[in-house]
Amino acid sequence: MQDFSAPNDCEKTLFLSSFSTLKDPRRQSTGNFRHQIMDMIFLVISAVVSGAVDWKHIETFGKSQLN
Repeated sequence: MQDFSAPNDCEKTLFLSSFSTLKDPRRQSTGNFRHQIMDMIFLVISAVVSGAVDWKHIETFGKSQLN
């Protein structure tokens, strides 16, 4: 797997403006709100663009971005 680097602020702003109209489909009363929906979408797209090919790679990518 490749060495992943974090997105910069400009990339985050562009992403957020592009997807700002998406609604969170999770239940509001008892849903899993550990992570915001935009954070999860950004993670998945960033991981796939960076070469992740399955959920395990996406998880590895996400964990690598925590530090």
